[in-house]
Amino acid sequence: VLTGNLMQRPVNTGSELCGVGPFDGNNYAACSGVNHNYGNPCKITMMGWFKTSYTAGYQYIMSVFDSTSNHAMGIAIESNHGGLYFFDSENGWNNSNNHEWHDNSVNVRDGKWHHVAGVYDAGVRKALYRDGNPVISRDPSGSLNLSGVTEHHLGYYSSNNSSISYPF
Repeated sequence: VLTGNLMQRPVNTGSELCGVGPFDGNNYAACSGVNHNYGNPCKITMMGWFKTSYTAGYQYIMSVFDSTSNHAMGIAIESNHGGLYFFDSENGWNNSNNHEWHDNSVNVRDGKWHHVAGVYDAGVRKALYRDGNPVISRDPSGSLNLSGVTEHHLGYYSSNNSSISYPF
C-alpha cells in the first residue's frame, strides 16, 4: 500500500532503473495484513538501494515487525555519523534486548547511490554489507522470532503499523 504522494522516477537520465520517493511522515509504503514466516529463530535478508543527503535524524530504509512476538528488525542510517545501522530487537522497539550494529566508517548521506544488505541467520551470523562489501559480521546473540511478521515498511519504522517513525 502506497500512502501519500510517492513517485517513481528513473534514478538517472535515460535509466531503466527507477527509484521511489520522497519518503516522509506522510509518504511511505507498507505491506500489512499478509503473514510471512521468516522462522523462529529467523533467517532473513533485507537489501536495497538508497540515496540521501538528509542529516537531521535517523532514517529507516526498511523494517519489519512481528506483532505476535513483539520482535523487530530494520536497516537505517544513523544521525551522528551517517553510518549504516542494522537493528534487531527481541522485545519491542526500545528495550535492553536491542541489538544495534553501527558502521560509522563511511557517511552514506553523500547524495550518491549506495546499496545495503543485512543478513540475519540465527545462530550462524548477522552481517551488514555496504556497496557489496562486508562491514560487520558477527554471531547473533538471542533468538529473534520473526515467524509471524504482518508488517513490512519501506522508508520508515513502525511498531504498531500506524505510527511513522524515523522516515527516510
